[in-house]
Order: sequence, then C-alpha cells, then structure tokens
Amino acid sequence: MYAADRANCILADFSQKTVCEIGGGTGTLAFYIAKTCAESIMIADLPIVSIIQGYYLMKSLGPKSVHLAGEPSGSEKIKLIPYWELDDIPEKSVSLFINSDSLPEIDGNIAEHYMELIKNKGSNAFLSINQEAQVNNQGLVQNLIEKAGGFKRVYRFPHWMLRGYVEELYKIAS
Repeated sequence: MYAADRANCILADFSQKTVCEIGGGTGTLAFYIAKTCAESIMIADLPIVSIIQGYYLMKSLGPKSVHLAGEPSGSEKIKLIPYWELDDIPEKSVSLFINSDSLPEIDGNIAEHYMELIKNKGSNAFLSINQEAQVNNQGLVQNLIEKAGGFKRVYRFPHWMLRGYVEELYKIAS
C-alpha cells in the first residue's frame, strides 16, 4: 500500500497515468495502483510468476480487468507480459516505471538492459525500492542508473519500513 501511495503522489503531476512494474510479485502493488491512480498498468515478469499475478488479479478485480500474454487486447486495466516483451512496447509510453525488491538480484547484464528499457520506454519517472546489502555480489540500483545515464535523481533515502533498503525516485531525461 505504501508503494501504491508513492505511485499516486508521483502520478498526480502527470497527464498520462501509465505504470509498468518490473517484477510484480503476487500482483498486490498493481491491485492497489489499479484501485487508486493509474489508467493502465503493465507487469513484466517471469511467465510462472505471471500465472500467480493473473490468478490474484482476476479474482480480486475480475477477469475483464486483466489481459494475459497472448490474448487479444481489449480495454483491460492491467496487462501481464513476459519480461522480454518490454522490448516491444512503444518509446516513451510509460509514465512511471516501478521496481521493488528485485533489480539488485538480477544478473548484471539483464539489469543494465532493464535500465536502458526504462530510459527509452519511460516518459517521466522511475521509482526504485530495493535493498543495498550487496549479499552475493548483488548490484546497486544507483550504480545501474549511473552506468545507463539519462536519469536525474529526485530523491534518495533509507526506506522507513525495510532495513537495508533505499527508496529512490529518478526523472527520466526527455
């Protein structure tokens, strides 16, 4: 609910209210964002995890609210896609990218590719809530941002709910 509230505050300044979450867990954040602030939401994740998200979101919001990968598009509020389909979305079509609790754990080359996608597909901002414990050579989001270029930090502070986590908001360069 906290991350959804943050998204709501961030989206308040944008005319287009589209969100893409990279790594959506069970789909709970998408549920709260759908209920509060976004016009459309996309979750890019592993296919097996998308099954869990699809089940949860269809049960909680109704099947007509959710578009599953491979289905013909309609007026669904939430679209679930496999992570590799992020390459195919239009440039600058996402107002807010969100990643919580996964980028530092992803293979470095893949995480760098995600940063390029966020920079190219995003029109406004990137919200990151991730750990910085660096266990098992995990990366830092701020290092990925610096390497990618094209981002300006709006804020960065220790996450108040999760010890060892940092919340960061970046503006995406036009």
